[in-house]
Amino acid sequence: MVYFDPSDYKHPIAFNMFENVSKELRPLVASGLIGIFKRMWADSWGPRLEYILRNAILTLLEIPDSTIMSIPLMLTNKSFRLKIVSKIEDPIIKRFWEQEFEALDQKQMTEAVSPILNKV
Repeated sequence: MVYFDPSDYKHPIAFNMFENVSKELRPLVASGLIGIFKRMWADSWGPRLEYILRNAILTLLEIPDSTIMSIPLMLTNKSFRLKIVSKIEDPIIKRFWEQEFEALDQKQMTEAVSPILNKV
């Protein structure tokens, strides 16, 4: 038997929502995570933030050993992003990173990514 007490701050349990998610469940997990973030920051939520965050989450769900802490790297570190995108199988997600995200100039990218970085 394993006793799990989420209110025990002295002995926190790590839970990686990105770990071993089957291909069929990835959209459901991504929607669940988006829903959590959306409820937490409803006053500062927008469609572009959700679109980029959803693509980041769906991307990282495909990559072994990803965690929620991989999201900022995905959004801000081009060499990390290129390495990850090269491993992506989903053509829609791959197209997002290669054509849409990379087409943003530095100012647009900063404006698009900053609200996400403030929440993750």
